[in-house]
Amino acid sequence: MLVSGRAPGLGRAFAGEDFANIPKALWEDARAEAQGKIRTDCHFEVYASDIDEDILDITYENALRGGVEEYINIFHADARTIKKLDRKGTVVCNPPYGERLIIHNYYKNRGGEDIVFENETKALEKQSSVNVFSFSVNNQETEGGILHKLKFLCKILSGNREIRNEILKIIKDKNIDIVHVHNVFPLITPFIYRFLKKQTGVKIVQTIHNFRFVCPSGLLFHNGKICKSCLEKGNFKPCISSKCYRDSRLFSMLYSYLIKKCSKSLRTNIDCYLALNNFAASVLINAGFPKNKIKVRGNSLPDVDKTERADGQHYLFIGRISQEKGLENAIKAFVELPKCDFVIAGTGPLCEELQEKYKDYRNIKFVGFTDGETKQKLFMHAKAVIIPSIWYENFPMVVIEAFRCGIPVISNAWGAIDGIATNNVNALLAGTESDTEQERIENIINAVKTFENDEAFRMRLADNARKTFLEEMETEKSIANLINIYKELIK
Repeated sequence: MLVSGRAPGLGRAFAGEDFANIPKALWEDARAEAQGKIRTDCHFEVYASDIDEDILDITYENALRGGVEEYINIFHADARTIKKLDRKGTVVCNPPYGERLIIHNYYKNRGGEDIVFENETKALEKQSSVNVFSFSVNNQETEGGILHKLKFLCKILSGNREIRNEILKIIKDKNIDIVHVHNVFPLITPFIYRFLKKQTGVKIVQTIHNFRFVCPSGLLFHNGKICKSCLEKGNFKPCISSKCYRDSRLFSMLYSYLIKKCSKSLRTNIDCYLALNNFAASVLINAGFPKNKIKVRGNSLPDVDKTERADGQHYLFIGRISQEKGLENAIKAFVELPKCDFVIAGTGPLCEELQEKYKDYRNIKFVGFTDGETKQKLFMHAKAVIIPSIWYENFPMVVIEAFRCGIPVISNAWGAIDGIATNNVNALLAGTESDTEQERIENIINAVKTFENDEAFRMRLADNARKTFLEEMETEKSIANLINIYKELIK
């Protein structure tokens, strides 16, 4: 357009054309003047290519709108295959795109980490500035008889050469410059970090979804309470003697061995740790991980078409029904609140026991595992989401799901939640880590009563929850932040 003398706005309308105080003739004269400056004696060539055919279609549409399509030769090609012409010219191009490999070891029971891996991978695939590849395995592969499990145990202890060679092949074939890891336990194994550094020198990013680098169970929780024994003693003997991991001495030994054996590698071969909140970052720093490599970046979700406000029919718990989630404290609170309905969505080891124990309370309803539209409806009928966890949590996806729907949360004022939600802004948070069970129950009762007695206050927190989601937890903004982190690593 510059060479041909064509004004960029020649083919468009302007809002000012409808202003009564600007004569129509001025616009007509300006267009005529611009039209007269277009050069018809231009003799130049432009060649435009891309590996993505959709981008070529967009390029042609833009050239057509600009009136310069006759000057541009648009063709499909990989830039690496284009040969130079026998005459001089100028090459204009984007900086090389990054090649990223996202790695994840799926859990046997699908959870938040699995969802984050899938959502982030899909979101990155939509970005034009990065080319994304993924590699994943699933712990369900270990299911089988004793011989089958022994086979996998031997593979894990030896660093699972088969898997690491698959990953190495992808890195070399696709010219990967950054590997972003979500989970490696147990099949990929933590031996992968040193292996990849030694073989390729690739940059490695690790999202810290739990506390497994410092605690074999990943929870800093055992026998119904917060546990920091391994952190304080500097070894994993307490984990093994207490059978912290799934109440199994064998698995506790396995995970303790893997983490201890790879302890140095976990601190030296990873280039960037993405802690989900300030609390998780502080745990890593106190355990000796390099502070300068730690960045705080929370989880995210894409927005939904939200045209209606939640109508506030019930209080809601969504999650795994297990000891660390503290669900029974919430149930006991609603036993004392018979006029308030409490819906519990999820499954887990304590599900049947709690369902049987509280079956006679009409205001307490177990609905099992929910997903998709059914899950969304539960949120849209909720007054608040209850998160009664008695462990530190990390960045529960249910907080994001609640805020996305404009639902405030009721939870603890300690651990990770306190840094994700804000008391009296988008949540009601109360209590301390050392609270008794009865104090935790009373905290929930008081929060529910506050909402029941002041609907305007609850709605104000609901509006703030939605605002928090849009400003801090929406995927598009979060992915832009992640891409900037990638760029910093390869400067």
